[in-house]
Amino acid sequence: MDARHEQPLKTLFLHELKRRRENGRKGINAQWRLVYFFSFIVIAMILTIYFNLIYHVQLKYIWNICWGIPWMIFGLSISLIHREWRNETVGWWLTFPYPRSTLVAAKFWAMLVRGVSLACSILLLIIVFGAFATLVSSTLSFGDFLAFIKSGLIPILLDLAALPLAVGAGLILGTLGRTKLRPAMPLFWIIWGLSWGLSGSAGWFEPLSQFKIPIELVAAIIGSWLLTWILILLASWLLEKKLDL
Repeated sequence: MDARHEQPLKTLFLHELKRRRENGRKGINAQWRLVYFFSFIVIAMILTIYFNLIYHVQLKYIWNICWGIPWMIFGLSISLIHREWRNETVGWWLTFPYPRSTLVAAKFWAMLVRGVSLACSILLLIIVFGAFATLVSSTLSFGDFLAFIKSGLIPILLDLAALPLAVGAGLILGTLGRTKLRPAMPLFWIIWGLSWGLSGSAGWFEPLSQFKIPIELVAAIIGSWLLTWILILLASWLLEKKLDL
């Protein structure tokens, strides 16, 4: 038997990654990406020096950027589903001889890998920024930099815990918008908002200095993966039973 049929998830996963690279080549070329990257670095260095001269920089607040990473991945996951309709490849995608759950799971893992790579890149830039800010500052010490790294541990771990759920939520919302149940999309946002509010009132988003119980982080990771699994199954069911082509 063809190895591709023996490991359909792996085959589709690699296919999704390949499509991503090919789509990337069709966009901004490598030279312009380098221009944008180095322009960003230069601007960041200039701003860092400026703020160090004018203000007393508190490095720990830079980690607040982490809270935006899952939202970024959430949006990219929605676009991953919409891409099939935008590129008019949805019929081709759905005719693969695999269960809908396998098709969705392949997109999930491909986006999760992309999300982790993107998150790690952003986190590395944050650390480099903190190191440079410490180097050019007259008030920050190496001890401050180590404290800065330590204070980022929890937001980093929470980001990694939230990424699967962000991908799963993006895939289900992207799929829902292409089905006969699209009028139910406002309910998704209502449930999402209520969940966010309840989790906040329950203390999930207390200041990081109060986040000392490891079991909370473990519960967040387990809950994230369980809910993600449910969302993948639900997205698969929507593609199978409620698709509106």
